[in-house]
This record gives sequence, C-alpha cells and structure tokens, in this order.
Amino acid sequence: LVAEALAVKAAVTAALSSHVSSLRVYSDSKSLILLLKSQGQDVSLKGVLHDIKILARSFESISFCFVPRLANSVADSIAKTALYSLHSSVLVTE
Repeated sequence: LVAEALAVKAAVTAALSSHVSSLRVYSDSKSLILLLKSQGQDVSLKGVLHDIKILARSFESISFCFVPRLANSVADSIAKTALYSLHSSVLVTE
C-alpha cells in the first residue's frame, strides 16, 4: 500500500509541475482509493496521505478512481516498462 501511495503522490506532483488543472487518478488499490476519498487514516500512510490531500487542493478538479487489476492491464504494462527502463538506464556525468 505504501508503494501505491508514493506512486500516486509522485503522479500528482508531476501533474502539478506540468500545470494540469484537472486530474483523474486511477489505481487498482481499492484500499488506497477509499482512504483518499475519505477522512480515514492508515498509520503507515499518514504522512503520504496528508501530502497527497494537500497537493490535491491545488487542482480545480481531482478525482481518485478504483480500477480492478484485470481492467488495468495497459497501465500495469506501462508502469512495468517504466520501471524496467529506470533499472536499465545508465547515468553518465562529466
């Protein structure tokens, strides 16, 4: 759940940096979506949830939507490709 919350925080932060005004965040983590939609807390996520909710206030419109994993295969494939490219890239500095 922590990894999913950190991914949502990174996505929301990136959207803000790109001056997006309306955002829909999709996740196959039903628990996370329920926490983001409510005032509920999870001790292990308290700081991350707080950060996401603060960031969310900067959008004209934001929604958090649950997508079952089976219906999320395209996003899952993109995420895995991105993860693979991060692990296989080489940083060269002068």
